[in-house]
Formats: sequence, structure tokens, C-alpha cells
Amino acid sequence: MELGETFEQTAKRETFEETGLLVDELQLFGLYSGESCFATYPNGDQVYSVQIIFHADTFSGELKQDGEESKEHRFFGRNELPANLNPRQQAFIQDWAHEKKRPIMG
Repeated sequence: MELGETFEQTAKRETFEETGLLVDELQLFGLYSGESCFATYPNGDQVYSVQIIFHADTFSGELKQDGEESKEHRFFGRNELPANLNPRQQAFIQDWAHEKKRPIMG
């Protein structure tokens, strides 16, 4: 998050920077915190993050594959998710797949 940005502005900017896609009309999907949001960074720092997840039904642009933080970008249907989901993202992806009532407070 950059100084002065809103959560929505951050989500739109990060989505574009990482995927090349422009999203609009974001809807709050959920807020995730607690034990499942623990991470150890490569420099040894340990953190508990708060993850604010948005949902968008439409987008424009072309999906790029050269991001520094991701190996590959692809779209999956709810019943086609890969088994090797990132553990720090698995909770909200599974909540989406199971169509949990939003917004989720976890």
C-alpha cells in the first residue's frame, strides 16, 4: 500500500502491476487475519498480516506472465482448482470456490 492510497486503489494498482489486467467495480470479498496469515520473509522477518480481499466480475487487458512475485497466471473455475494452492491464499480461494456468503470476516 502506498502512502495515501485507499484499499481499493491499492487492489487495482497491484492487480495491474502483477497481471496487466485492469479491474473496476471491486466488491469486498473478505477480511482475513490470525494464525493463517503468518509468514516468514526471506530476510527472516516474521509477520502476521491482514489480508483485504476484493472480488471483480469484469476486467480488461491482456494477462501477462512476467511478474516477479508469481510463476504463472491462469484462470480456474470453482471446480477446477489445482491441489497446490499457496497456503497463505488457500483460505480465501476455497471460500470463493464454496461460494461463502460475503463479506467474510476471518
